[in-house]
Amino acid sequence: MQNAGSIKTNIEAASAFKPLLEKKDNCSIRENNDYYLFKVKDTAFIKTQEKPSNYISKLFAELFPGRKYNHEKYVIIADSNEVSLYNFFSNNLLAKFVSSFTLDQRKVHKENGYYVFAVKKALFDEPLKPGDVE
Repeated sequence: MQNAGSIKTNIEAASAFKPLLEKKDNCSIRENNDYYLFKVKDTAFIKTQEKPSNYISKLFAELFPGRKYNHEKYVIIADSNEVSLYNFFSNNLLAKFVSSFTLDQRKVHKENGYYVFAVKKALFDEPLKPGDVE
């Protein structure tokens, strides 16, 4: 798992991020050189071109019992206290922000029903593309 700074919840200049994926129902993404800025209702699934055949993620089944696995590679789960980034291909937690671990008990910023935070691009194996997010 990555160190502090992998997920930032205090975004001061969101306008400095250029659009990558504008407003799907549950998610929008902007980017700068180092970070993706996410606006997520609660959960965003991210696919990539890589689709291992006959693979079923154990982590996906654990986190989303009863839901069909469609070869999503990543998931971002957000609420007012936490943001988590998981990789289903490796079944690992890549990064996590937890409000209670901050000195000021800082909550995840919420704007118009969406949690807003930035995730370091280096956490992803490949650049995200607009069609990757569900």
